Amino acid sequence: MDNDKKILPPAVHMPQPMVEHTLEPGFELRIHNIKDHIKLLLLNGRAEVFGKELPEGEPVFFNATQKIAVFCWKLSNIQISGEHEAYTSD
Repeated sequence: MDNDKKILPPAVHMPQPMVEHTLEPGFELRIHNIKDHIKLLLLNGRAEVFGKELPEGEPVFFNATQKIAVFCWKLSNIQISGEHEAYTSD
């Protein structure tokens, strides 16, 4: 028996729009004006939200009361589902 099976979270349907951001090392994606909630997915690279590293390929959810800053350590692709506003800063 294989006791080391990886347990994945169930797929969660998210509203449109779905956007993808490519961030250079040392850049920050600032997300604000979230309507209801968003799903953030690190497709590849290394990034963190306020010091907590994002797991690659696993969705992270944020709600309308939050403002988020995603800092990238190396070239990263991030996908966001749900209505929000965002801009990059170096």
